Amino acid sequence: MSYAQTVYNNGAYFSITSGTVVGTDTLNNTNTATLAIDGTLNVSTINNAGTTQGNGTYNIAKIFSNTGTFTCGTGTVNYNGTGAQTITALNYYNLTTSNARTTNNITYSNLGTIGIAGIFSPNATFTTGSRIITGTFFNFNGSGAQTIPAFTFENVTFSGGNTKTASGNINVLTALTLGGLTTLDVSSSNITLKSSATNTARVATIPATAAITYGTGKFIVERYIPGRRKYRLITSSVTTSAGATLSAGQEALSIWGNWQTQGTNTANIGTLITGGTTADGFDQNTTNASLFTYDAVNRKYLGYTSSNSKNTKLTPLKAGVAYYMFVYGDRANTVYTNTPNYTTISATGTLLTGDQTYNTGSTMPLSNVTGQYTMLGNPFASPVDWATIVKTNLSNTYWGWDPNLSSTGGYVTVSTTGSVTLISPFSGSTGLNQYIQPGQGFFVRTTAASPVLTIREQDKVGTINLNAFRTTANDISLLAVNLLYDNAGIRVLADGAVAAFDKSFTNQVTNEDAAKMINAAESVAFENGNSLLSIDARQAPTKNDTLFLNISKLTKPQYTLQIFSQKMDGNVQAFLEDRYLKTAQALSLSDTNMIAVNVTADAASAAVNRFRIVFNKSDLQIIPLVVKESAIKVYPNPVTNQQFNLGLIEIKKGLYTLRLINSLGQPVFSQAINYDGYKVSLPVSLNKKVPAGTYLLQLVSIEKNYTKTILIQ
Repeated sequence: MSYAQTVYNNGAYFSITSGTVVGTDTLNNTNTATLAIDGTLNVSTINNAGTTQGNGTYNIAKIFSNTGTFTCGTGTVNYNGTGAQTITALNYYNLTTSNARTTNNITYSNLGTIGIAGIFSPNATFTTGSRIITGTFFNFNGSGAQTIPAFTFENVTFSGGNTKTASGNINVLTALTLGGLTTLDVSSSNITLKSSATNTARVATIPATAAITYGTGKFIVERYIPGRRKYRLITSSVTTSAGATLSAGQEALSIWGNWQTQGTNTANIGTLITGGTTADGFDQNTTNASLFTYDAVNRKYLGYTSSNSKNTKLTPLKAGVAYYMFVYGDRANTVYTNTPNYTTISATGTLLTGDQTYNTGSTMPLSNVTGQYTMLGNPFASPVDWATIVKTNLSNTYWGWDPNLSSTGGYVTVSTTGSVTLISPFSGSTGLNQYIQPGQGFFVRTTAASPVLTIREQDKVGTINLNAFRTTANDISLLAVNLLYDNAGIRVLADGAVAAFDKSFTNQVTNEDAAKMINAAESVAFENGNSLLSIDARQAPTKNDTLFLNISKLTKPQYTLQIFSQKMDGNVQAFLEDRYLKTAQALSLSDTNMIAVNVTADAASAAVNRFRIVFNKSDLQIIPLVVKESAIKVYPNPVTNQQFNLGLIEIKKGLYTLRLINSLGQPVFSQAINYDGYKVSLPVSLNKKVPAGTYLLQLVSIEKNYTKTILIQ
């Protein structure tokens, strides 16, 4: 269509009456003009700076540029050009794209809202696999019944009341929202909530007056999992069958039918689950269990295996029922693949809607025994805020699993106290926070009889906090202790614990503290009386206050203690006491302390109570608690050019650590020395520039601690 003319409407009221067809190449409607379309306008480009209104048809071959006001009435906007077009962010009544074209010929460059009050009818090619860019919202908001076509939406809202019926399979990339008095009828179509490495779709808070109804169609909820052989705490976001068990012929509704994709092996889809026979649905190559439930009484995981009379082919998935699962990767891997592919596991079923209450008599019962844990899963296809969830006779803490900790993963403690949320280990690399993700399992702990947990629709959230600690107006003082180790040049966070200080806390163990769930590998906790704590909430430290560290399951020859603080009082000094080496060193409260920990054949070097942190006045200086006789010499002293010779006098053969400690008690240099017992001198080169000043040089073994004061120029 080409008319080779431009029409200017300058300050006038220009109308096209019903039944009239007008065509032009470009129509410019100025900021003081009104364009009223009740007939048909065939145009290449509309530049609207004024008011465009009416119930007619707008056939636009190229551009609809709107800086004024567009009131759609009951009209239809048809983007019908044969070339690529950009769909403008407007409130359409009927939006149509006509003429055959490929998906790439439709470009969504707006970041606004497209409201559709009537019919949305893209052509057949446009509906297949089309992607709406991030930030685009579709709102099917007509007051009457509406039909929703097969489409991929970034964000889609169904509102305005009445029933919105899916007439084809729908994908949602970010959020599906349902308005009050509105029913979403899935009908015979499927609605898929997509998940990727960067985003997972969710269903927002559903009002009490809204509803979701089903025919043969269901929700398909995906969960992206990176390609790493790790344990996860995981749950389904849908219920695949109302029954507790399935019968022959219903295998498609089972764990096997969903997470194991009915035994088909496709790259990046599904996963392997082992633990028994093929007849029971388990994948082969090993009979070791990879799926576990939790025994609250004995506080241990139970293998989901044929030997335990478990079966993945006839067990349905339930939203909110959690499992501890070792994820091998996708089903194109084998159980022995060390570097598996990423995978997306999915389940097809119905969503739980409305507030979900858990107690000692619910389908997923809470333990009625004080101090016992219950494993649950997020029941919603949306993140929920742990801080707002209603808890009665339960700890303010939940325990999740971070697969990035240690070699196979470890527990992360998330505790809410007032407006502050604390996470342990306290590290920016910790993946969990107060927002429990869709598909995420977690533990709660009973603190008194008759516990109740209510996860409400209003607890759903749409934003994810990527930090490990939520900064609020009520920031409190923290001291974090993390245990690190080196794995082929990569520093791995094994575990950690946090001490939080505030005048509202007590030094006794109460509900404001978080108990420690001990990892299968290395574990770090604070010992308070008979309790091991992941988070120890206390009064501000005073002179002689002590934090007793409990560090267990040390199996590697060397670790690093990472100790750092936040908003600690400058009038207090902290010292790390090493009972094994019989040393104490001052800890910086304004910088990160990195302290090497060597584990030898001597069992005492891995004692759980080897370390403690003692507080004192900042003007008090401590040197090593026990200083052995000086049997080392340094020359030249003062040291020049970052090099010196270490003279050894009657030193026994063995393994030693040479450390250089600054005036704040911080190690600035460390080197392992395997001394043969014969050499009288060893050359030492500092591996980094050490500032000029006075330092304490320590030569440490499992038996003795030799020291020497040196001056570096």
